[in-house]
Amino acid sequence: MSKADNHSTTLPATITTPTPVVMLVDGEPMADSREISLRFGKRHDHVLRSIDALVASGEDLGYARFAPASYDLDVLPKNGEEGRSHVRTHRCYRMNEAAFSLVVMGFTGGKALRWKVAYATAFRAMETELRARQAPAPALDLNDPAALRGLLLGYSEQLLAARAEVAQTRQALVVTEQRAAVAETVIAETRPAVEFYHQFAEAGGLYNLQNAGRALGAPPNGFVAWLRKAYLFNQGGSLVPKAPFIKMGLFEVRVVIVNDVARSQSLVTPWGLTYLAKAWAKAEAEKRRAASEQDLFGNAA
Repeated sequence: MSKADNHSTTLPATITTPTPVVMLVDGEPMADSREISLRFGKRHDHVLRSIDALVASGEDLGYARFAPASYDLDVLPKNGEEGRSHVRTHRCYRMNEAAFSLVVMGFTGGKALRWKVAYATAFRAMETELRARQAPAPALDLNDPAALRGLLLGYSEQLLAARAEVAQTRQALVVTEQRAAVAETVIAETRPAVEFYHQFAEAGGLYNLQNAGRALGAPPNGFVAWLRKAYLFNQGGSLVPKAPFIKMGLFEVRVVIVNDVARSQSLVTPWGLTYLAKAWAKAEAEKRRAASEQDLFGNAA
């Protein structure tokens, strides 16, 4: 099948289970693109892009089936802005085992291999459960005492198992509530810092050079001057990152039009902001240490 199914389903916003989840969709075991991105350490938009390319390729994908779905996330107003939070709907896909295999085919490494095996096991377990559900129940001879005893024992075992499962579920709920309380505390403590960073971030979570300095509590001009010493160089009147730092993912370069002239704009990525925060703090510490080692006349001690 070379096209995605037309119907779309709204799913929960987050997935928190520690093992692969394979769900039944129209009687077929399916995996979720969000969880695949989480387990394999990939960005969800990159996973979606790969699936979109497969669906749009026009190739015969055999038994692969991709089912479009969606989920909602609450978006809070930025710091200093008025208004209530609003819900934003995002895309995702659900896919059967054949489609899953196509998506993760290029994922390599030990972690990827472990999750491929875990998903294969989850798909097999779901298929086994489906076959058990579909298998016809053997005819019971109500005149056979042994058969009746076996039936009663079976029901007793199921009752005991159900009680044990209920007890485990209650315990899991207690643990989940405790973890939720801890998570809410962490969110409350970190929200001011997150909102502080967000007020300087542009669309896509990128920062221009001066706003990156502001986000780090550094003087913007001083921060840019510091970047020029090691990370940037002047090209055609614009400050451009050196190639190794672009490859490291610290910066992105975009072309903007200023007075009908195309210019390069250097932007700091979220990962780059974290990296530069440590480097800036280290540089400032070294500067203070060097200053403390000078005497009153400015000579080294």
